[in-house]
Amino acid sequence: MRAEPVTGDSRVGNGVEAELLASTSGPRRPRPLLHLAESRWWKWSRRSFAGLLVAIGVVGWLSGLTFQMLLYVPLGVVVGSLLQRVPAGIRRRLVVRFVTSPLDAESRPYLAQFVLRALLAGLVVASGSLAILRIGLGDAEIRTQWVLVAGSALVFVLLQLIPSRSVSRALNVVVLVVAAFLSFQLAQVHFRSSVESAVSIAAPFEGEWAFTSAGRSTLINPHYALGSNQKYAADLVVDRGGRTFEGTRELASSYHCWDEPILAPADGVVVAVENDHQDWPVGQRDHANPAGNLVIIDIGDGLYVMMAHLRMGSVTMAEGERVVVGDVVGRCGNSGNTSEPHLHMQVQDSPVFNFEDRIETFPFRFTNTIHIRGGTEYPEQQDQFRRNDLVRTKP
Repeated sequence: MRAEPVTGDSRVGNGVEAELLASTSGPRRPRPLLHLAESRWWKWSRRSFAGLLVAIGVVGWLSGLTFQMLLYVPLGVVVGSLLQRVPAGIRRRLVVRFVTSPLDAESRPYLAQFVLRALLAGLVVASGSLAILRIGLGDAEIRTQWVLVAGSALVFVLLQLIPSRSVSRALNVVVLVVAAFLSFQLAQVHFRSSVESAVSIAAPFEGEWAFTSAGRSTLINPHYALGSNQKYAADLVVDRGGRTFEGTRELASSYHCWDEPILAPADGVVVAVENDHQDWPVGQRDHANPAGNLVIIDIGDGLYVMMAHLRMGSVTMAEGERVVVGDVVGRCGNSGNTSEPHLHMQVQDSPVFNFEDRIETFPFRFTNTIHIRGGTEYPEQQDQFRRNDLVRTKP
């Protein structure tokens, strides 16, 4: 008997294979509009978050607030990551298997993302070790700063172990840019800080003083902001037992550096004096006269030393008067735009100080001090001063 030819309807039996073939090789069904809307919202929300981070970073850097960003932006990123993962978990868009199988072929994009973000967290901690102010703060305040920096970085890394299903290129580009920025800041501090070309002057005080702002980065010196007339300026206080004051915090007279004599750091001629600005209670600022009472001394070779925030009425020198190293020119006060009594000093190319004219400043070194960094004393200055350094005048 001759077999009948196979017809179109009977060749795949009950049409099951045909249905399967159509579902796998045929055209894909369009996604529901709700899913498309969610996908677009998800993509644009991440792009908007990335753009916001870039904007905050640029504004903070230009205004010299890199240290403040280092304290609070990582915490904001952690909070944002947590908020992002809640809806992602509800939609089952989290890759939980990455924790157990990070080296699988499917996990490679997430592994690359994890390494990049872990690198950023490491750079944040390294930057924090330089930027966190250890002068004039109690142990509790220092621990709080470390929790904000190192704690946020650790939680951020742990969150990367459960990534979202889709790798965000926009956020990863931001992470790469921020990592490059912090690497550059750290390189500036560590590798471009020779004192060979620094201006040599004597310390304008006696005893041991501490730097709260100094160095070649806005991480450790807000004066270093782009276009600043105070780029290489430094702020100094007297720190005793981890505190810059004893007694009532709001009283300027409670601070150890208050009324300390300020000395001429070099031979020269006084070219500018301001002596009539009020000393404010701590917490109040004179934005109209940011330098407060000041003395500017012409030390020759087109260089001038400015010392600011002096006590009202304490300046003993007049314009045109010649001074020699060690002469008392005034006393430390709290005039001008200050957070607390301190000495602001800078070496500049101008006989005046204002914010309208372009003033260039220069690194300086002290010739008569012991340089103390991280508890180690050096008989000569090692490199440019940075935040948390101490100096003690030699006998």
